[in-house]
Amino acid sequence: MFSHVPRARTRPPGFTLIECLVAIILVNVGIVALMTATTFGARAVLASRQRAAASRTALNRVDWLLARGCSGAASSGDTAAAFAPNAAERWSVTDPAPGIREVQDSVSYVGADPAHAVVIRARTLC
Repeated sequence: MFSHVPRARTRPPGFTLIECLVAIILVNVGIVALMTATTFGARAVLASRQRAAASRTALNRVDWLLARGCSGAASSGDTAAAFAPNAAERWSVTDPAPGIREVQDSVSYVGADPAHAVVIRARTLC
């Protein structure tokens, strides 16, 4: 007599629908994380460039005003900074004490974040 022994069920090769959906969700989470990191990185680079340009503008003005020496009266001025259309520069030259000349320059700009300002002060003996 032949006895029939049941075989264990075997799965066909491949992935189940649930495994595929979980893999797709994990890949999407990774892609969104990379896109977010790239956006924050780009904002940081832009803010750094604007801050560097404002610092260069202020340093150039202070150097130019100090190079004039102590001749001339104290003065001040406002100009539009050239590095960005929404930037403004304000500078002043004062004599806080006899024989001392103080130069101050501030550059304010609106970037990706709220408004920022770079202020540079220098003193020289006359």
